Amino acid sequence: MTDNFYLLAPEKLSASYKLSESFLYKVSDFLGIIAQPSPSKAHIQEAIDSLLTNLRTEDIRPSGNPDEQVCDDYFRIKRVHSEDDAQCQILLASILISKKAFQEATASLDLLLSDGNEYWLTTHWSFISLIQGLIICFLRFESHLLANNLNAAAIELETASTLMLSSGAAMEMAGRIGGEVFRSQVRPKMGQELSGIMMLDHNFLITIWKRLHPYFGSLPEQLKHQHEEFISSYKVLATSHKAVCDRFGGSEHGSLLLPKLKATETLARFEINRLRLLQAKTDIKIGEDLLPLDDKQYVELGFKTLVDLLMRAFGLQDFGLSSTSSAELSIVDPVRSSL
Repeated sequence: MTDNFYLLAPEKLSASYKLSESFLYKVSDFLGIIAQPSPSKAHIQEAIDSLLTNLRTEDIRPSGNPDEQVCDDYFRIKRVHSEDDAQCQILLASILISKKAFQEATASLDLLLSDGNEYWLTTHWSFISLIQGLIICFLRFESHLLANNLNAAAIELETASTLMLSSGAAMEMAGRIGGEVFRSQVRPKMGQELSGIMMLDHNFLITIWKRLHPYFGSLPEQLKHQHEEFISSYKVLATSHKAVCDRFGGSEHGSLLLPKLKATETLARFEINRLRLLQAKTDIKIGEDLLPLDDKQYVELGFKTLVDLLMRAFGLQDFGLSSTSSAELSIVDPVRSSL
């Protein structure tokens, strides 16, 4: 397995990137590898090594917040503060690392049975990559919304729905370790008061949602359907999180962060707060077409969606470039195929 997860600091994520023309043509090849359902280990590792070749030690810096650093340390995250082309190299490398780790973790039951903690950690890397994709997506949505580019804003909100569903599927995949393995192998290594809400990427995404809160309540008619779809996808993620938590005894015991409250009740309170932040009804129901998820297929769909998102953010379409592997990807969105 990969030792560390090199990840851009979320403040280095952007709605769009201005890259050198020479690097743009290389980017298309890397995106093609991400879009493939099952690239070879050698091929994906070669791409990772190429992208990390110029990584400088001085660009790896810890979070200034001790709680966030505890979370990064647990997940073996190395935060990178790069500029220009190097930003995109790290962004691409992080997605490739998470994809490779996900492939290795889910290729057989070996890792799940032999090292539950490693399985838990590395399947979470996919979840974190998808959250970074959501950050980029909402930065782009905000930019297009304020510029009144409603068609483009709709695309980003639709993309956010798919990424949210995929992150929920990644959460479900991580939860396959089972309650006994979680209690004996995973939780003892977490340290005191560890919580996903401490994660830098989570906090950054919530900051963007807070900024967008006034707009969510008064979206143009053209965007209301996409907003409703996103709310439903968030409910799927929240439901997945509570289900995994319940599997590990969360309906009877507290979390590391709030041990005196039942963990599932804490998650339910967080869910209500997030729905209010998104200007949604707190009693919204999930459509039957959104559940159950085909978890592994949805995570792969998430990687493909990241490719499409980054093609827009990198301006590849303006250069007439495309990822041929992405075009050939045979994954079908289970939600749409069920309609």
